[in-house]
Amino acid sequence: MRIPVSGFRIVGEHIERIAPGTMEDVVAHVRSPEFVWLDLDLQNAPVAEVVELLEDRLDFHPLVVEECVTPDVYQPKAEEESGYKFFIFHYFREGRKGYLKASEVNVYLGENFVMTLHRSAIPTYLVQFAQNLPEDLFLFKDKSVIFLYHILDVLIDDYFRTLNLIQNRGDEIEFSMLAPADLPAPVSKEQRLRLRRLKKKDQLALMKEILAQRHNLALMRKSLQMELSILREQVEAYEEPATPLAIPDEEREEIVVYLGGLVNHIEQALQIVEQEREILTQILELHSIVLNTRSNEVMRVLTVFAAIFIPLMFITSFYGMNLQRIHGEDWSGFIWLLDLIMLAVASGMLYYFHRKDWL
Repeated sequence: MRIPVSGFRIVGEHIERIAPGTMEDVVAHVRSPEFVWLDLDLQNAPVAEVVELLEDRLDFHPLVVEECVTPDVYQPKAEEESGYKFFIFHYFREGRKGYLKASEVNVYLGENFVMTLHRSAIPTYLVQFAQNLPEDLFLFKDKSVIFLYHILDVLIDDYFRTLNLIQNRGDEIEFSMLAPADLPAPVSKEQRLRLRRLKKKDQLALMKEILAQRHNLALMRKSLQMELSILREQVEAYEEPATPLAIPDEEREEIVVYLGGLVNHIEQALQIVEQEREILTQILELHSIVLNTRSNEVMRVLTVFAAIFIPLMFITSFYGMNLQRIHGEDWSGFIWLLDLIMLAVASGMLYYFHRKDWL
């Protein structure tokens, strides 16, 4: 089998690491009474083998299998089939030019197994989680839901990390529009150096940076809203089950608390997204105001120069015309008089502009 598979299973009170080498081993682990988690890396896995394993050997529905093997990124969703549930969740990684890319984690959730499938590199948090497995897995009979909770908790932590990066970039963009004396005191020396580099960027690059961050927030907002809806449905399924569940009521109530915590965390993440969207909108408006102010300053200076030189050009052009007897004959002091007149006109206009606070 050329599909990279790794995971663990719980045997009694012990955790045993596993790495199935054949499809038969994977099927045996999934159908065993012990709880098992299998992680499939589909990045370089042959599609034919993945379809054979999921559809033919494990009898998963062809439509959900197609969503796993297709390279397209589907929206978060939850589907319940006979004997298992299928979920799609997102995590985000940085792409080109500051734009985030959504990657999906496909999750098959059975009575005694959890199977995760992904095409992109799995987040560092999830790798660390696999190395430090939660102890409460031994406390619950419905281990698959508790394990799903921990997977989502890891992904949500990654959402907050990404949002923190977006917040820091937004602060840097906002600081870059301020004068060095206006920067707040807590800004570190290293951050000031980054701000100086931002100062050197042209306005078009700054505008692209703002638009990229707004795109990232819109991408996260869309995914988080769908995942919030999925989790609320799962909370309702355990809080008010349509049919009695094969777990004690105390455990069912505890699962509601676990999943409800995820709902609260995603709501907090959505609040941060909305706040940052408003802040970036204000920064975009501020950026437009700054650009207009700078353009007005340039136009004001050019207007002042034009206003000063227009009468001077009129005087010099009028008396510079090659016409007889317009200058007088043998009157060298006339040139000096013209110089004094032009100097007086320029000085008077500068004084007038200064009194009007135009300079």
